[in-house]
Amino acid sequence: MTFKNLLRKKKIIIFDGAMGTMLQRENLPQGVCPETYNLTHPQIIKKIHQAYIDAGAQVIIANTFGANRLKLRGYGLEADQEKLISAGVRIAREAAKGTGILVAGDISILGELLAPLGKVSFSEAVDLFAEQAWLLKHSGCDCLIIETMTDLQEMRAAIIGSKKAGLPIIASMTFEKDLRTVTGTDPVTAAIVMQSLDADVIGANCSAGPQELLAVAEKMTSVAKVPVIIQPNAGLPRLENGKTVFPLEAAEFASFTAAFAKLGVSFLGGCCGTTPEHIKMLKAGSLKLKVKTKDKSDKTYLTSRTKTVEIGEYPVIIGERINPTARKALAEAIKSGNFSLASEEARSQVSAGCDLLDVNVSVPGTNEKESIRKLVFDLSSQIDKPLVLDSPNPEVIEEGLKQFPGKALVNSVTGEKAKLKKLLPLVKQYGAAVIGLCIDEKGIPKTWQKRVEIAGKIIKETDNCGIPRSDVFIDCLTLALSAEPGGIMDTIRAITEIKKKYAVKTVLGVSNVSHGLPNRSLVNATFLGIAVAAGLDAVIMNPLDAKMQETLLAAAYISGKDANGQKYLSAFSGQRSEDSQKNKADTSLRSAIIMGDKDGILALTEQLLAGARALDIINLEIIPALEEVGIKYENREYFLPQLMMAAECAQVAMKRLRQELAKDSSAGSPKQATIVFATVKGDVHDIGKNIVIAILQNYGYKIVDLGKDVPQGKIIAAVKKHRAEVVALSALMTTTMVEMPAIIKALKQAGLKVKTVIGGAVVTGEYAASIGADAYAKDAVEAARVIKQLIAGSS
Repeated sequence: MTFKNLLRKKKIIIFDGAMGTMLQRENLPQGVCPETYNLTHPQIIKKIHQAYIDAGAQVIIANTFGANRLKLRGYGLEADQEKLISAGVRIAREAAKGTGILVAGDISILGELLAPLGKVSFSEAVDLFAEQAWLLKHSGCDCLIIETMTDLQEMRAAIIGSKKAGLPIIASMTFEKDLRTVTGTDPVTAAIVMQSLDADVIGANCSAGPQELLAVAEKMTSVAKVPVIIQPNAGLPRLENGKTVFPLEAAEFASFTAAFAKLGVSFLGGCCGTTPEHIKMLKAGSLKLKVKTKDKSDKTYLTSRTKTVEIGEYPVIIGERINPTARKALAEAIKSGNFSLASEEARSQVSAGCDLLDVNVSVPGTNEKESIRKLVFDLSSQIDKPLVLDSPNPEVIEEGLKQFPGKALVNSVTGEKAKLKKLLPLVKQYGAAVIGLCIDEKGIPKTWQKRVEIAGKIIKETDNCGIPRSDVFIDCLTLALSAEPGGIMDTIRAITEIKKKYAVKTVLGVSNVSHGLPNRSLVNATFLGIAVAAGLDAVIMNPLDAKMQETLLAAAYISGKDANGQKYLSAFSGQRSEDSQKNKADTSLRSAIIMGDKDGILALTEQLLAGARALDIINLEIIPALEEVGIKYENREYFLPQLMMAAECAQVAMKRLRQELAKDSSAGSPKQATIVFATVKGDVHDIGKNIVIAILQNYGYKIVDLGKDVPQGKIIAAVKKHRAEVVALSALMTTTMVEMPAIIKALKQAGLKVKTVIGGAVVTGEYAASIGADAYAKDAVEAARVIKQLIAGSS
């Protein structure tokens, strides 16, 4: 049996269940790296695999979940990576020997956030995943499963790195109750990006129980072109008598099997809390079921981290204003490394209704790779639109593709063989779409026939490269009416013929048509209307041009691209979005923090200092901005990237303001409250704790960060030494959350009048109350509010 054989089956394929749950039953000591059992207790690992095989699993997953070098470093086991992986796969292979059962190598999160949210670069992440995937392949795995991913950018790095090993890839993300990942990605966007990167199977695991993942499965299968896998938890964990308990029994867990099959899910397994009994019932429930097959979608999608844009009947607008050509102020700003103006242009175009943003940083004498990296970082945190990466330099394009956490559109490639050879492999590798210009070595063709011929050459090469035609846009080129009066209708004819012959999308930058003419807006708008009627799918234009916007609305309605005139009637009946004026002229420090405009922060701070005291700026600008960001985060308008960017912006301002506070003895700054932070003993996860700290640093508190895997005694000592008002404890695992009540008890026994707040993925408000904690915080924003209340109450 091979993995490709499994993909051809019409029945549900059963994966195994939880490894961690079973290891806990085998008394895995707290704080011990689970992968070490591959070397120290191989008989236990083999017994677990054997139990799942006996239960009916057709694929078992090797005990290598956390065996990337970065995560092993937290245990001091970095040098043992190869031995741990080799042993883990060998044990699984021994258990599966002679059964036809396949072995999947397990890959998961690095344990640190990727830049700009964290310190790990995209390229470093790709290398770390490639290293683990390579070791898994050479140890004998049949396929790789990348699971429990919470960040789309990390999933992108994991797939790209793992593909270097040449094994089939299963890619699975985990979602919150609101059907978003921690960094804001929805199931549709996740599915589109994962399959665009050529994952063989896509899906979701962990998250919650099967009931909750039904909604995720429904959304994923609606756009999936590849099989979908779902591996739920046995419900959400709770602590009973000091032990972690998952509420769903095997029969209830398996009762959802038919519902998943009806949605088109063809791979099922279990995650946290599931056991061989769960898998046995899952297998029994799947035997008579056939997976509902769906027509593979040929729709065109582009995405940001948090939003998907479908390029359908109605033409999409690509905002053209982030381009320094003939724009001196923008060129100078980019040259100086300041991207505040580019960010402002992005926001104004989004407010005006553009669907995608063209991003060009081509300024002579600059490091364009660094410029595109920085600007993509900024825009990815500030707006939710997919980007169109625009450069003649393949290295700049690749840098942009690395850093963009979604599915981008590359602008552009021509019909020249050398350029096709350089650029198309990058488009394929990074799961992007591409614009092909109807130009070849002979230059711009004058006739529509020649443009169709060049388009055919480009499409042949994209076909050969494995780029689906739904991801190919052809630009038939807009010539200047003043110079080529007879050639304009050749562009229109080419659009019609290319769409008819090749079934690809078409795109045009229309403004060149009016070059050298008076009343350019009229000429541009008229040409746009004709192009839309001919079948144009995307227009590169200035979305701030009202005449162009109105023409697009009318042309789409007349040509049947606006069903029942919904967009037209909405636009001209007073129902335009209020967003068009939002933040248009707001250049305050408060607004810059909310928008994440880091490059403009220092100048705005200096302007305020010319007429205001530092403490007033903190209280009237920075704190209100962070509170508004917090509200947006809680309302799911903002997600982790925006939250972190706002905190980073605030830190830039605070650093400058602290200098003034130090000079001003009359500032009246209150005594700093001290907060001790720690991830409890045995737990090496500190991403959540670090996010909370990043937010709270802007409130003027003294932060004492003890790090991760912190013993009880060290926490007690820190509270005494720093006279802390609050202790904030974090735990990600059910096996380590039991440390929390012991710490709280010890604090009380030591007579320390300190408030305690706890949090972490497995922690609940009910649990906090049961162990005597003063407060519980579900996320960073709530932690900031709760700690503020605790400090106010103790003062």
